[in-house]
Amino acid sequence: IADFEVAEEMIKYFIRQVHNHRSFASPQVIICVPSGSTAV
Repeated sequence: IADFEVAEEMIKYFIRQVHNHRSFASPQVIICVPSGSTAV
């Protein structure tokens, strides 16, 4: 992730979109981080 602020806003946006379409249930989020990532 090159720009953490933009990534944070994007995640917040997606969570809001899920929450708005499922007002009766709280959203469930899974975040995956690769363990062998490089600094490319």
